[in-house]
Amino acid sequence: MFLTVANPTASHMARDLRIGTALRGKPRLRTCSLADNVAFITSLANDVNYESIFTEQLIGQIEPGDVLIAISCSGNSANVVRAVEYANECGASTVGLTGFGGGKLLELCDRCIVLSSCDYGQVEDVHLSLGHIFSCMVKARIEKETV
Repeated sequence: MFLTVANPTASHMARDLRIGTALRGKPRLRTCSLADNVAFITSLANDVNYESIFTEQLIGQIEPGDVLIAISCSGNSANVVRAVEYANECGASTVGLTGFGGGKLLELCDRCIVLSSCDYGQVEDVHLSLGHIFSCMVKARIEKETV
């Protein structure tokens, strides 16, 4: 399963990984964006704390072998950092997409793509493009495995 954390880019990426990689006769990837469920996010922020909004959604869902894609411009968003720490504890692979030097995610993620820009708009635009690239790469791998 691919799980994406953070902003609308995460929603778009989850959609592309599930629908954009679909091939006839092959099972679709299991993906979800932890940023999509407003009821989860607001209730967890109110009842637990804002830093746990993604981690709490991972409990009972993430398994060894899953991939968590963490998206944070600064790499220091506490809710994203905690989700990565939890995913690492569960044996999942973690991929970070950051800017601004990478922040805490640079050290926490198994792989981290760090953009040199400190402009939020530029970083978010490249993160969206990386999601499209990931989808193309995953689809190519799925196609290769069918041959």
